[in-house]
Amino acid sequence: MNLEQRRHSLLAAVRPWQNLWDLPPESSPARQPPAPPADATASPASHHQPDPDAFAEARNLLSDRALRLALDTATYPFSGCKERLQRLGTSGRGFERAKREIQEHGLATVLQFGHTRYLVPTKRYYKIFGLEPPKLKRQLSLEHSFALRLAHHLLKQDPQTRWLEIEPAVGDSGATADLVRHLSDGSRESWEITISGGNVAGNAAKYLGKGFARIVFLCRDTQVRDVTRTRVRESGLDPDFLARVRYLLFSGLVKRHKRLEGGG
Repeated sequence: MNLEQRRHSLLAAVRPWQNLWDLPPESSPARQPPAPPADATASPASHHQPDPDAFAEARNLLSDRALRLALDTATYPFSGCKERLQRLGTSGRGFERAKREIQEHGLATVLQFGHTRYLVPTKRYYKIFGLEPPKLKRQLSLEHSFALRLAHHLLKQDPQTRWLEIEPAVGDSGATADLVRHLSDGSRESWEITISGGNVAGNAAKYLGKGFARIVFLCRDTQVRDVTRTRVRESGLDPDFLARVRYLLFSGLVKRHKRLEGGG
């Protein structure tokens, strides 16, 4: 079920807010890579047609304003709260009330990366709306899972990206990367989603001798970045290897994505 079909399905149940679905998609389609391996570009976020019975339960549970925000959360999963406020055209107070109502019913939680806050659906949300939750290979926390899907979404739009692998194995030791990005010049980057500074030296060491041009720690905020950089640099790993390690912020990746969208 594609996005346009899903919009028409939701329209039948949410007629008072038809203008919501007249808005353009959140981002332009990703450039098609030249013959990547099978499933290499599969998105870890997939949604299906809402179950009518479950959707009826959601309508009884939520106010009109909260229901509209909840539907926006499913349709535009990687929008920040500020973007949602602008798109829905409600007042700041009304938006906060709707957001609080959704949270109080255990349907979503607010996560922050850099300066951006995201309204992220919980398992209960998918159950109430009869939707299939995003699936990843590993059992991850809601925070890490969303951050991984957000990074995949942002990197997929980058013209330097040829294709992405989600949670591939690194060597034969059983270790995995969060993301591996294959670039148009033929090189590879590993991307580690870094929510805290724990075990970052071990996460760096697993890439020794694996042929990656860069190892990127994508950090939640500046504090996590600084701790990560210090611990990796003090790990005693080979200096030539450490020269290939980068420490980036989610906020920087989001800004780059917005510049690409705007053609800048």
